[in-house]
Amino acid sequence: MPTTNWTLTNDRSLELLGNTHTPSTNPVACVLLLHGFLGYKDYGFLPVLSERLCAQGVQVHRFNFSCSGMTNTTETFERTDLFEQDTWNRQVEDVRRVVRAVREGELPGTGLPLWLIGHSRGGDTAILTAGRHVSELALAGVVTLNAPADCCRLSEDERRDLIERGHKEVTSGRTGQTLRVGRAWLEEQLADPEAHDLETQIARVVCPVLVMQGDADDTVALDEGRRLAHGAGTDLVVLEGGTHVLNVSNPADRDNLGPVFEHATSEILGRVTQGL
Repeated sequence: MPTTNWTLTNDRSLELLGNTHTPSTNPVACVLLLHGFLGYKDYGFLPVLSERLCAQGVQVHRFNFSCSGMTNTTETFERTDLFEQDTWNRQVEDVRRVVRAVREGELPGTGLPLWLIGHSRGGDTAILTAGRHVSELALAGVVTLNAPADCCRLSEDERRDLIERGHKEVTSGRTGQTLRVGRAWLEEQLADPEAHDLETQIARVVCPVLVMQGDADDTVALDEGRRLAHGAGTDLVVLEGGTHVLNVSNPADRDNLGPVFEHATSEILGRVTQGL
């Protein structure tokens, strides 16, 4: 199962860095795997999930969002300047760019059923993309893993402070770096709240939606998963004992992935390959 590296340029002339996992037999479906906040394409369980899907005949593309701040150097956020420019709209644009690359043959997977799978904030980006661009994308399905139910979880005081200061500081527990969330991230939500309402957008998705949530997640509450599943008109799949990162270390200990990761992988494979 060969893995290839690629670089795409988005409509803002920023780079999208990705990896493609190609099955040894003719693929039955194609997946775009979307990382979360402070995450990146090589984080924790993401490469292992890509390999598992690929082994079952699924073409997988995982990539860093253009304003994630991450490059192919995983030890640090090399582009903190880009991190400060990140917004929901920019992430949606990035996903559309990669979808276009698949559909037009820049990346392998043309003609295959196409799924978006997002972890944490990546799940929210998948929802926003699928909800806003239903007819354009014609997706086969959407999967969210431990995704928050709100695009903005800041208090009114925190929102006011972000606007006044021009940024909000966050610290990466992985690298110790202090990073900035820029004013534009909040301003676009205030300018168009409906486009950033996850329950509204997930209700617009016409393809199958799988919502999964760990009940031991101390970042996203189980009720948030229930809200998203209700909006999608589907049942929530509860990952019993599951933490925010599916109980998988970073980097992943491939000999100790555990039952939560296996459960999530089984659920995803069951949906992505169903009827194919």
